[in-house]
Amino acid sequence: MSTKTITTVFPLSQKIDGGYDMITEEQAVDAIKFQLENLLRTIPGEKISDPFFGCGLERYLFLHQNENLLPIKQVIKNQINRYMNFFSSLNIQLDLSSIEYNSLSVRIDFEISSMKISDALELTIEL
Repeated sequence: MSTKTITTVFPLSQKIDGGYDMITEEQAVDAIKFQLENLLRTIPGEKISDPFFGCGLERYLFLHQNENLLPIKQVIKNQINRYMNFFSSLNIQLDLSSIEYNSLSVRIDFEISSMKISDALELTIEL
């Protein structure tokens, strides 16, 4: 089975045989997951060049188990729509129900139909 390539590596790097180095589908998914995790963990104001970037999920660690998680989901959706608006499908699940109350689990199922990519990021924020 051949590896599916997505696009060229930037900056352009020419191979010895005349082609260009390419990003594989797996590398693209890893980059997307890295960007998502960075967006979720960054506290707004932490990124000097863009003070509005980030969800700062650590701020929500000590919520009560029965607290409404909809505002947190909305923060995540708004940030993804602003900074990573290339998803064709997105499902965000949050969980505060672990035995330890100082952790927040996030699962984001995503799809990019133009690239025929679907995967999920699972992340647990804890102190």
